[in-house]
Amino acid sequence: MVDILNKPLSQIVVRQFVKYNSPEVLARNVVVQAGASQSVSLTWVNGVVFKIITPPFIISELLAKEYVEGKLHISLLYAEMKTFAPSIHAAEEKIQIPILDESDNKEAKAIAEWLKQQSE
Repeated sequence: MVDILNKPLSQIVVRQFVKYNSPEVLARNVVVQAGASQSVSLTWVNGVVFKIITPPFIISELLAKEYVEGKLHISLLYAEMKTFAPSIHAAEEKIQIPILDESDNKEAKAIAEWLKQQSE
């Protein structure tokens, strides 16, 4: 028999957050930063669309250890987006970016609420 353990994150450490004027500007920045070879998507929760950027664990043994212990370090790019849409068009890059409705994800909900508080 295999034991299955659920060990959710205990802490999310936001190292940087950048608010964009519109979802379209956010989409363009995400596409440009990712480069042509990578696929991208955005997350939407309760009026906020955002991109989570995590540092690669290979850069630091400490970050990998902290993740195993339940602490995640991230940066966030975001914009207000009142209603959910399944995608957004980054016109200059001629690409549609999928948006995932993560309203049922408790970590994503916590991030969206935190971002809203930062905008007040």
